[in-house]
Amino acid sequence: QLWRFDITNGANAAGLVAGGVLASLGAKDEGTPTMANTRRLYASPDVALIEPVGGYSFLNVAIGSGYRGHPLNTEVEDRLYSFRDYHPFTPMSQDDYDAWDVVLDADMTDITGDIEAVIAEGASGWKLDLPNSGEKVLAPARTLNNTVYFTSYEPGTTIEEDVDDPCATSIGTGTNRLYAI
Repeated sequence: QLWRFDITNGANAAGLVAGGVLASLGAKDEGTPTMANTRRLYASPDVALIEPVGGYSFLNVAIGSGYRGHPLNTEVEDRLYSFRDYHPFTPMSQDDYDAWDVVLDADMTDITGDIEAVIAEGASGWKLDLPNSGEKVLAPARTLNNTVYFTSYEPGTTIEEDVDDPCATSIGTGTNRLYAI
């Protein structure tokens, strides 16, 4: 889940902090989640102010999923998310947060087949499925000059002679990638 909090310095205790969930991108909101949808968000989000010419400014919140506790897991279908917060300079009240429609995975524009897709103004953001089996994001993304950079790790394969021995897995021989979107 992605949360946002607005802190108003000098306010009384009741009005000091307002906040809530802006997006729920894992399996929390599914009635019966599958293992493939149990994405975990361990790395801190990358937050960057984007000011498109002639458009509305927004905070781009980029975060990738990856099962850090089990880096060899290949069942989870991990993704990179780029959520858009269109209130970068306006504090929201607790009533605003309480009325917020939480953005779900299905609300994000899927750019997996077209990384040059045009994201509509006002859209919740985009998501990119990582294309390789077991590929996951284990470190924070970084945004520079309107480009989101992130690294991924794809685990190596298991040595066939001894699949029950966790030491027989070639964990150090996986593949690392750098993406720039």
